[in-house]
Amino acid sequence: MITIPAHPERKASAREPGVEGPPRADRGIRRDPSTSLRYARGERIVLCCLLIAAACRTAPETGSPNSASGAPSEVLSRFLDAAEAGDFDTAYRMMAGGLRARYTPERLKQDFDREPLAKEKLARARAALSATPSVHDGSVDFPIGDGKAVRLVREDGVFRVMALE
Repeated sequence: MITIPAHPERKASAREPGVEGPPRADRGIRRDPSTSLRYARGERIVLCCLLIAAACRTAPETGSPNSASGAPSEVLSRFLDAAEAGDFDTAYRMMAGGLRARYTPERLKQDFDREPLAKEKLARARAALSATPSVHDGSVDFPIGDGKAVRLVREDGVFRVMALE
């Protein structure tokens, strides 16, 4: 953008009669040099914000495999500990949103109490912790055999249990 500073000796006679604003030659051209500096400063601010956002996106998040407290294996282990101890409030909070939408902690407890194979599922899920997980975009699968896997998904930067098989 071209910036032309206002000329102090410019006379009003250079303007067309009845037309307000800058003389004809200056119409559509910014006359205030500070305006272009403000735009340049604004562009620099936007660029800095984008760079910061990109840096945050690549930094380890809470709940990422690189974060000690939120590693998928640790999340799964804590979920299994809670379920085995009957702490279904804690287990519920560690479940993925899709499951939490269908369950309440009370219903989760009822399902575990009614399911005769619940203890076996928990045992298979715990054994899967020793297997090498397969990492996908936003999810981690711990294989348990027969093509089945315990799946954790990343939601809001934290891994949550999506499926036990």
